[in-house]
Amino acid sequence: MNKHDKFFTLKRRARALLTPSCRSPLPSLSQIHTVVEELDVCRIALELQNNELLTTQKHLHDTRQEYANFYNFSPVGYCSLNREGIIINANETLVTLLDTPKQQLINQSFADFVLKTDQDIFYLYSLALASLHNQSPRSCELRLCSKNKQPFWVKIDTEHHAELTLLAITDISRLKAMETDLVLAATIFEGGSEAIMIASPKKIIISVNKAFTRVTGYSNAEAVGQKTTLLQSGKQNALFYSQLWDSLNKFHHWHGEIWNKRKNGEIYLVWLSIFEQRNAQQETEYYVAIFSDSTERKIAESRIHFMAYYDALTSLANRALLYERLNGVIEKSLHNKDLFAVMMLDLDHFKVINDSLGHKAGDELLKEIATRLLSCTRKEDTVARLGGDEFVILLTHLGKNRDQAAQNITKVAEKVRNIVAESVMIEGRDLKITVSIGIVIHQNSDDDATHLIKNADNALYHAKDLGRDNFQFYTENMKITADFRLAVENELRYALEYSQLELYYQPQVTIADNRICGAEALLRWHHPEKGMISPASFIPIAEQTGLIILIGTWAMKTVCLQIAEWNRVKPANPIDYIAINVSPRQFIQQNFVELVINTINETGINPNQLELELTEGILIRNIDDTLEKLQALKAFGVRIAIDDFGTGYSSLNYIKRFPLDVLKVDKSFIDTVTTDANDAAIVQTIITLAKSLQIRVMAEGVETEEQLAFLRLKNCDAFQGYLCSYPVTKEAFLHLLGTPRN
Repeated sequence: MNKHDKFFTLKRRARALLTPSCRSPLPSLSQIHTVVEELDVCRIALELQNNELLTTQKHLHDTRQEYANFYNFSPVGYCSLNREGIIINANETLVTLLDTPKQQLINQSFADFVLKTDQDIFYLYSLALASLHNQSPRSCELRLCSKNKQPFWVKIDTEHHAELTLLAITDISRLKAMETDLVLAATIFEGGSEAIMIASPKKIIISVNKAFTRVTGYSNAEAVGQKTTLLQSGKQNALFYSQLWDSLNKFHHWHGEIWNKRKNGEIYLVWLSIFEQRNAQQETEYYVAIFSDSTERKIAESRIHFMAYYDALTSLANRALLYERLNGVIEKSLHNKDLFAVMMLDLDHFKVINDSLGHKAGDELLKEIATRLLSCTRKEDTVARLGGDEFVILLTHLGKNRDQAAQNITKVAEKVRNIVAESVMIEGRDLKITVSIGIVIHQNSDDDATHLIKNADNALYHAKDLGRDNFQFYTENMKITADFRLAVENELRYALEYSQLELYYQPQVTIADNRICGAEALLRWHHPEKGMISPASFIPIAEQTGLIILIGTWAMKTVCLQIAEWNRVKPANPIDYIAINVSPRQFIQQNFVELVINTINETGINPNQLELELTEGILIRNIDDTLEKLQALKAFGVRIAIDDFGTGYSSLNYIKRFPLDVLKVDKSFIDTVTTDANDAAIVQTIITLAKSLQIRVMAEGVETEEQLAFLRLKNCDAFQGYLCSYPVTKEAFLHLLGTPRN
């Protein structure tokens, strides 16, 4: 129903209510005119009043809309919470802050938008609001988050009413970041290692940090308020400072070294950086000077340079400096055609001295050798230590005549050999040592530093192969030998991986009753193309490359598995043990004892069924370490034998100290025991010594009945050799032990 219809409806109702008694007497014409005039006046007055009302309503609407806009688009987020903390209203700013549609905010608990780690803060704040009423806390700071937005810091201000709580939420993330930056800046300023001084445009010191006090000696109280000339040493003239300030004004920064003066008057060198800070009007606000004591820096740089290019023990050039100089010499030789040479040196049996006397004595010996090598060379030559007992001498300016150069190099090499061989007193001991030297003369413009070092190393290997204590010049044949060594190494790795290695077993027989008491496991290599390869051809290479460790581990596991297999088969004449040779490189491994014990436990054999054969050289490398390992193995039940006894550093002292089960007399003595009285006496002495220490004696390499008769006469316990049997396969050895017993 519209307004017009309503009006006529009201008129009908009014007319029905108008009774005759209510009717007024008919007015006169003049009265009617008067009434009509009044009605017109009232009508006009009502219209004016209605217009004012409409204007007021519009004003109220506009004002309301304006306040709504203020509310919704205020930089502060607003919301109203009921007593349960449910959001019943929120402005658009809060919607934006939480990046959540308004309809999802309404009827949602405000606490749901508080970061979990800050829930306790909001909970305590809410409790305070509920208890303090009109005296509620002013604000709190915490972090809000939503599904669509990462946590951000806000400040919450409240106005608490009986039914409602009004929250004003201000995003203070930037403020918090600024606070963090200020704390960081203050930490850097006070905790930095470099001295910092801040000065006004008039060059008055405003602030200094702790490093400034440490470097200059002036405290903050002593420095602040002073002119920046406080630190001037007088070593720079007025022109220097004039140019400094001109550069600073032009580029707004300056860097350089400058002499300053400490509080105690000491003059020192600093690296100084000055920065000019200007405001928006391009006016200087302050200067920041950062400096550090260059004395310490230069010392540190020298130390770093030394560590990078020199050997810490001997102060000789290290590998990096050697290669740098060698590359430089190669480059020069391309132009001046001058010859030069590289000498690779290795101290013979240094490891024996190092292990027996200790690393301290070894280091002292290396330092003495370094000093002696320097005395053999000229200023333009380079003496370097590559590590361990390896040294290199780079001889330069050898002229263009190769024969003459070779003569000069030979003189140096002889001088080096002689001076190294001179005795040296270390820790009260008079030691002597020799040196092996490999020499290469630069002759090919294509040779680089690495190639030259490699060739010198090949020559060094050749010198060692010739018995050590000599020097050898590199030849192309040595490259062939080196290539062969590399090829063997690669093929040996393949052989280990693809089961080309096999163990043969040589019987060990008791002399008294002619019983096979044990066997020595010996390595064989079945090459698919070259056939059977002698251990003498590849064991030294395996030792040099470290492959012997892998081979030794495989051999030990194989022997223990073989023992377990024969234990299961139960031959008619079972043996007591199998002996296996242990390489020096394997024995010195820290986990060697653990390896042996674990292998025995994994295969389930009796520890007494495994015998480890070690050479005398192994025993004296590091006596304390050797004794500790042997005692641990002996305690576990493993047999210990000394192989090739009498050929090495025999000592009654270590034989007595070590827990030995067997001494094996070397084949070289057995070969001539019936024809050489000296060898016969040596064998007799070894047997007598062993018997006195209750150690069994095993003779190696017995090939004749005469040799066996001699050993039987001298009460030797057992023997092995071709007289009994060659090394045989595991199947053939089992056949020697007889038919298996049920």
